[in-house]
Amino acid sequence: MKVKKTEDMVAYRKRWAQENPEKARRYAREYRHKNREVIRARQKEWREKNREHHNARSNDWRKRNPEKAEAIRRKYKFGIEPEQFNLLRCQQGGMCAICRVAPATHVDHSHSTQKVRGLLCHGCNTGIGFLKENTTTLRNAIDYLNLWAS
Repeated sequence: MKVKKTEDMVAYRKRWAQENPEKARRYAREYRHKNREVIRARQKEWREKNREHHNARSNDWRKRNPEKAEAIRRKYKFGIEPEQFNLLRCQQGGMCAICRVAPATHVDHSHSTQKVRGLLCHGCNTGIGFLKENTTTLRNAIDYLNLWAS
């Protein structure tokens, strides 16, 4: 079958893909695998040319999918899968590993080893960060609080 116009070719490809969905998926997967770098470069170029549009769509998606967005952020930043996060939360009873009062919503990790230690509430996570994860400083803070507790 000889196809004359670009519109005819597009319609033919669309019809062929609908009639041969398995082959179309396989061909698309093979193409993406073989041309990964070209596709990435094209996508990067498009994002750079359409930065505002891309950012608006990304922000809109994150607003509509907050759980997925947070899971992706945790995976990227800490290397922790949603299943691991949920397991940690269950092991801690859903509560902060330090105060055991507030819900555990933040991943605590060692800044030197990048290893995940547990889940904390916002306040405890911020407190450890402000104390620079220094156990001596933390002991001094405890001694200070005990001094004024009476």
